[in-house]
Amino acid sequence: MSSQDVANHYNAIPNKTTEDRRASKIIHLRNYNNWMKSMLIARFIKRLNKKGIERPAVLDLCCGKGGDLSKWKVSNIKEIVMTDVAAVSVEHAKDRYKETVDRMRNERRDPFTAQFVVADAGKERLADKYEPKDRKFDLASCMFALHYQFANEQRARKMIENITERLTPGGYFIGILTDPDQIINLVRNKGANNKYKNEVCSVTFENFDVHKEDSEIPLFGAQLYFSLEEVVNCPEYFAKFSLLKQMMTENGMELVYTKPLNEGYKDFIKKGDHFRLFKRMNALEAFGRKEMCESDWHKKEYSDAYSYLNEHGDQEYVGTLSKSEWEVISMYRVFAFKKTDPNEKKEVDEPEVSEDEEFDSSDKKRRNPDDYDHGKRQRNY
Repeated sequence: MSSQDVANHYNAIPNKTTEDRRASKIIHLRNYNNWMKSMLIARFIKRLNKKGIERPAVLDLCCGKGGDLSKWKVSNIKEIVMTDVAAVSVEHAKDRYKETVDRMRNERRDPFTAQFVVADAGKERLADKYEPKDRKFDLASCMFALHYQFANEQRARKMIENITERLTPGGYFIGILTDPDQIINLVRNKGANNKYKNEVCSVTFENFDVHKEDSEIPLFGAQLYFSLEEVVNCPEYFAKFSLLKQMMTENGMELVYTKPLNEGYKDFIKKGDHFRLFKRMNALEAFGRKEMCESDWHKKEYSDAYSYLNEHGDQEYVGTLSKSEWEVISMYRVFAFKKTDPNEKKEVDEPEVSEDEEFDSSDKKRRNPDDYDHGKRQRNY
């Protein structure tokens, strides 16, 4: 599939209203993903701030319709370049940016500037399109899209070149991408005929046998079709994380953080303001006793929530995600790389907060931080 096919696919997707998104049966899955993106952005903006970069310059790759603009707004950035292969999506991003600027001015805040670039980052040199020509970035971001560039080695290398070429030493590249190992294990253990399907998604492999030895799976061009909530996406490609790490290292980058997406919340949830945002964004479904029923399907999808409420008779509800939604989340990995700087010591990932900062008194009253350490889908809040 060509980049133009990808652009046509995304250009054809209608722009959904807030009401449409709220009506989605995977709204909590989307909210969880958005919260994780917020946490990742906040963590590495904070690290740049600690280095004296008060208002970072950002490159938002595969920006789509500008869904992360609200996150950049609260990050107090100075400027951003937003780029995507789909021209219609970029037009939507421009409209969102104008709305963001209006809100910031109403709040008497200094808006960040933005440049919008329609380009194929797996084929074209983005630096040729920047204004000014010598533009550099402190942070680059690519959320849920990097794996599309692994159709072949040439595209992957061009994408990584675009990520790293104008990133300043000590700057970060952050993102979320598919985790091939998790997807393969899911299809091997629970699927059939190179396909796996649950209540909200399906994964189908067409150009290789998923049951082959891992060494026989191609590094580039390993294609799969992924549909979520009955919307069939264009072909996606495996991007093995070990391969990505090697290619990033070759381009002067070092890995400073990575976790499976379904485990990443543990690094952020214990900080009081992060937990409050988690609740405010409705990242989990409020599952109460009135939702419990005799349906075998329902008991299977919400088995952890059933168990939790049965064990805690004094509790009326629990925060949870369905089994199917949690499986989707487990198919992704969150990461951060740093451009090596000879003037900085090697960076070691640090806890987001110290133990005595984790909860203020109101948080301690509401919940126990240990509730987030048992690895199940239900979360007590």
